[in-house]
Amino acid sequence: MLLGCIGKDSYGQKISDALKVANVETVLEERDDILSSRCGVAVHLKERCLIPEIRASTMLSMDFVEKNLDKILRASIFLIEGYFVIEKYEIILRLIEEFTKLNKTIAFTLSAVFMVEAFRDRILEISNKSHIIFCNNEEAEAFTKNKSGNIEEISVEIHKSLAPIDRILVITCGKDPVVVSRYNYAEQKLDFLLKSYVYNVSDEEIVDTNACGDSFVGGFLSQYIQGKSLEVCTRAGNWASSVIIRNIGCTYPEDLEIKKF
Repeated sequence: MLLGCIGKDSYGQKISDALKVANVETVLEERDDILSSRCGVAVHLKERCLIPEIRASTMLSMDFVEKNLDKILRASIFLIEGYFVIEKYEIILRLIEEFTKLNKTIAFTLSAVFMVEAFRDRILEISNKSHIIFCNNEEAEAFTKNKSGNIEEISVEIHKSLAPIDRILVITCGKDPVVVSRYNYAEQKLDFLLKSYVYNVSDEEIVDTNACGDSFVGGFLSQYIQGKSLEVCTRAGNWASSVIIRNIGCTYPEDLEIKKF
């Protein structure tokens, strides 16, 4: 289920159509007073530059959320996109409150280094309430201000800085292994640490890194929601991102054989 806001225009229609094709249930507020958001992407030598026009996606209203609250709360996991923190912080807090009442899982993806640096207080508050946190190594370093490169050490620092709840921290590290951890607050140490090697994708195969991180999160949660082990969840995330990185944007071949986990 996807919650958001689009304009009543051709871009909004493309978004809706694409989500229907992907069989994603939507809770989309439609506005006729503003255009849908869009983003221009330039890829040069496999490096990307994004030029966003953030329009309707910032206009999701609390009234719309409240009217659709019962439908939204049917979801098992509330996944918070970091960029949403900028404009719709109150909506995030409202939904966290409701999902928490139902003892449902709160997941949070930090999204970008500048988000951690510019909105540290908000990022920290949401992280304190989250059961799963996703970030890459650069975002984790910004969170802790630790530039050592020691991801296990950084993982411990992040856990120790947060409220003592049962929490999974997932840090992706590019070509290096993904680090998944859980912290035992009573014993002041990690009680789970997984280092999962990513799928081997050669430099020649890499087309576009856009959506790699989000694809990892999607793959991970697709298995987590089924009660699979963290090892399986991480492998699924790694596989999903290895597919996306070989294609333009967040796309995959029509003849793609879905891997079973």
